[in-house]
Amino acid sequence: MHFMDGYRTLARLGLVVGLVGLELVLARDLTATGGVLGYTLTQSYSIAPPRRAKLATLAVQLGATVTAGQPIAVLDPTELDNELAAARGDRERAIAAMQAALAAQRRDRADVARRFAIGAEGATAQWVTAEAASRTTAAELAAVDRELAEQRELVAQHLATATSVNALALRRAALAKQVDGADRVLGVLRGNASAAAQRTTDADPAGALDSAVAPLETAVRAAELHVDQLERERQALTLHAPVDGVVEQLALHPGDLAGPDVPVATIVASDTRRVIACIPEARASRVEIGLGAELTSAYDHARGAGEIESLTREIAPLPARCQAPGIKTVALGRVAVIALDAPLAGLPGETQLVRFAARRRAGVRAAPPALPGAAPGILDMKVPGVLLGRTRFEPSGLVWVAALDRYLMVSDDTGFRDRDARAPWLFTMSADGAVDPRPFEIAGIAELDDLEAIAAEPGGKIWVLASNSASKHARRRAARRQLVRLTVDRDGARVDGAVDLGGLLAAAPAATRQALGLPGAGADPLGNLDLEALAAPGGALYLGLKAPVDADGRAQIWRVGDPSRLLAGDLPGARLTLWSTLRLAIDADGRSVPGGLADLVFLDATTVAIAATASGFDPKQQTGVLAVATLAAGELQPRIVRRFAGLKAEGLALAPDGKHLTVVFDRGSDAAQWTSIALDELAHAR
Repeated sequence: MHFMDGYRTLARLGLVVGLVGLELVLARDLTATGGVLGYTLTQSYSIAPPRRAKLATLAVQLGATVTAGQPIAVLDPTELDNELAAARGDRERAIAAMQAALAAQRRDRADVARRFAIGAEGATAQWVTAEAASRTTAAELAAVDRELAEQRELVAQHLATATSVNALALRRAALAKQVDGADRVLGVLRGNASAAAQRTTDADPAGALDSAVAPLETAVRAAELHVDQLERERQALTLHAPVDGVVEQLALHPGDLAGPDVPVATIVASDTRRVIACIPEARASRVEIGLGAELTSAYDHARGAGEIESLTREIAPLPARCQAPGIKTVALGRVAVIALDAPLAGLPGETQLVRFAARRRAGVRAAPPALPGAAPGILDMKVPGVLLGRTRFEPSGLVWVAALDRYLMVSDDTGFRDRDARAPWLFTMSADGAVDPRPFEIAGIAELDDLEAIAAEPGGKIWVLASNSASKHARRRAARRQLVRLTVDRDGARVDGAVDLGGLLAAAPAATRQALGLPGAGADPLGNLDLEALAAPGGALYLGLKAPVDADGRAQIWRVGDPSRLLAGDLPGARLTLWSTLRLAIDADGRSVPGGLADLVFLDATTVAIAATASGFDPKQQTGVLAVATLAAGELQPRIVRRFAGLKAEGLALAPDGKHLTVVFDRGSDAAQWTSIALDELAHAR
């Protein structure tokens, strides 16, 4: 047994001596051949949870190679699940309390309005009755005046006595007094009726509702924040590798307690496109940025090439990896970072033998490929529960409004079936996807239904467009047929003009509809019309049809040359024409179908960014498309930029930075989502 221990000790000493000898040989070889020592850049990452929890399972073994995002370990969620269930219950109770308060406020306001209305009706009735009586008295006074004049003439002719004249004079005086008193009474009653009417008008103050509901809204938001925090912590109980690398340490076993200060594992990552090279002081003046480099791995002799990307500007002690073993004198020099033409295989931290060549010409080194996940991700909108407690929220279009510092959005549906259905509401969202807790109300119109598109004209006014489509019950109510122009400020939106577009189209001659690509006739001349896209560049309007497509399966775009004439109900004067068509195919329910327009944004006079979804039906599964199209010979020629598997891209808007396009996705009852795409990506697709 002692013999074996001595053998192991000798073996370890031999290994150390061998490694030292190898380093000396490498150093001598590098000196003789003009090379320098280097190593693959590495970094260590501790994998730890954000809160204390027991380790349930390990998904990797020591020394395993892992990729970014790969599960490393799962922690026991039992305690957190209990907290999360309680927090969700608190949130639902807070939302229910707010909804109950809103309902109670509506009932109270209705009762107050009813009482004021009854009072106003009573005051008006008194005024009307008194006015009628005053008119009767005035008429009687006029009759007495005529009779008195006649009697006085008869007395003058000695055909009547003064007794009758005196009686009429007394009667006239009494009536005159009544008329004078009636005028004063009518003034009072008129004032009462006017005041009662004003009280009726003011019987629904928004401030009373706000003050009653505001504390409950605060409670909902607090409950939401608690739930969001716990949900993030719940997701973080599955630990993932932050980078590609190798598992260097597994400090815990299942059942052990992990926490922010007690990591589960350590991963060493290698930057396979960067090598650190140590340039001795004697050769520091011979290297410069852009100098070519050839590398050979000391581990497996794999070769690579690259060029100096950066270089320290002073002579300083070299990293410990580049210090000669067994020598007390500290080696000085400069450190170079070499960017490689292609990733190096092998282990993190491998020693590299680096030899420098001539300076490269610009552009020799290939650009690194796009990293997985480098494209902008699709994110959940941050929608407060206080808003979801008041209304459905299914965003179908958006536009950035600088005066609000917000996106202004339309939603397919507003309110709920039993309250506030078809309420004329818009919604606002910050540039980072946080939706505001209250609807943005439109004054001047009673109802709007199935709003699908929104656009801003150059002067700042906002247009919103309803789908003009038939509902599931085959009804096309007026609220679904509207095209509305709005003025907008921080206090809300006001109707500046509106037109029943569907009504105008239905009443137009059949030849007009056919020229617009509408084949509908008979009882429903609009057929399966569905308008979902809108743009307002240069004083015109462009309306994109989701349905119908034309006989060749191409989506259609209308142009309104004079929107003001359209608002006035003058369809011929509005110069509504079929502007262009384009062909897009959508994968839906396992087959390719024609795509219709969900939204459009002009990038310049002839180039349009387009969101498209399946036309004419609502598939269970589809892949929405973002395309960019250029007008040529009257038809738009589209090129696909992105496909969104399982998602409907419903709204497009230029982002406030002017460098990105924002896309929103309508997911029905599921959480709404959005993403941001660089305009450079669209430019490359043209």
